[in-house]
Amino acid sequence: MRQAYKFTRYLITLCLLASVSPCTVVFAEPSAKAGQLFSSLSPALFQIRLIENKSQEKSSIGSGFQISSDGMVATNYHVVSGLAQHPEKYHLEYQNQHGQKGKLRLLRVDVINDLAVLQLDGTPASQFFALATSTSTQGEKIYSLGNPHDMGMIVAPGVYNGLEKGSYTERVHFTGAVNAGMSGGPVVNKTGLVIGINVASARNSIGLLVPAQKLHDLIDHEALDHLSIPEQIDTQLHQQQTALFQQIMTAPWQSKTMGKMTIPHIDLPFIRCWGDSNNDELKPHYDISTTQCRLNGDIYLGRLFNTQGLKMRFRWLSDRNLGAMRFYTMLTNHSYSTSSANDATEFDTNTFTCQYGTVHNPSGGNSRVRLCSRAYKHYPQLYDTLFLATTLDRDHQAMISEFSISGVEQSTAQAFTQRFMEMIQWQ
Repeated sequence: MRQAYKFTRYLITLCLLASVSPCTVVFAEPSAKAGQLFSSLSPALFQIRLIENKSQEKSSIGSGFQISSDGMVATNYHVVSGLAQHPEKYHLEYQNQHGQKGKLRLLRVDVINDLAVLQLDGTPASQFFALATSTSTQGEKIYSLGNPHDMGMIVAPGVYNGLEKGSYTERVHFTGAVNAGMSGGPVVNKTGLVIGINVASARNSIGLLVPAQKLHDLIDHEALDHLSIPEQIDTQLHQQQTALFQQIMTAPWQSKTMGKMTIPHIDLPFIRCWGDSNNDELKPHYDISTTQCRLNGDIYLGRLFNTQGLKMRFRWLSDRNLGAMRFYTMLTNHSYSTSSANDATEFDTNTFTCQYGTVHNPSGGNSRVRLCSRAYKHYPQLYDTLFLATTLDRDHQAMISEFSISGVEQSTAQAFTQRFMEMIQWQ
């Protein structure tokens, strides 16, 4: 596979230097309009279909594009995740612009960057896409191709706006339409070179793309050929969680005042926080203010199964006229409302097992603590962890602190828990 891709690069270089065409590499003229561009590129575009074996009907669809003369096809991982997670239930097929169908084999995945490389069985298209080796400039006109809502292949013009700000996973901000069904389709510049791969939409003509360099890296990663698809995913998840939490644990953890306590604020651009309160109520019986923080850039593994999640929530409550008993009852009710950052099913994870206890705060007072974890069934040594602590020692004031992290080793969860608890103190 890598040899065919390297040969493609070599032929592209010959075409550029010698002005000859020893291979059919798809390039459009710089002045080409969207329609001309689409016409020249469409033979190498495919609809990717996830077929359920028993019904023989489509379960989901996406887009893909041929990237080598021998029939390598690129798409998003989430387009083919059903096959990756349930190979006994699904198979893949493609359909080209003429309605012709064929089978696809899954070769490599990159779940971190939501990419997959497939092999087309049968006769490949005579044309294929070439990947850009340099980045675009902000404001440059680019073109997204794909099959939205199973309506047929289209080209959607837009603008390159650099990398998305504040995301742990690199994504290109594309000002243009990326609709359901276009996932995995290529986004090209005016010369027809692929600069990104459709991956998501934030609506209002805000699209997100995987940078083309990530696909370069996946194609060149020959070591993956010696691993099964589950082994590829497992290796990538472990490497990613190690790198992510090393960055989190070494980042500045600042103390932020909330009510009569201090809470941690992790100073990283990809962890974003929002606040709210009940100050707009006319006659509240108690005051409550909330801070919620979340990591931007989780990893899609399968339907209802996302990992690399981090959520933190802090709730400061202060009594006005409830009285001690009613305030305690209200506090108890609030203490049950916690959830995982990962809405996985029983196929993916075990059930949560929890430990309960009372912990003495470094600044004085005690907290009731619940710590829960569950193991991933298919990726050994990875867990989801839930933590919730409620202060106990004041009749009319309290703090509820919680976090949820997903896809981490137990040692990582323990280190995070210890540092989190140390930062929560009475003033």
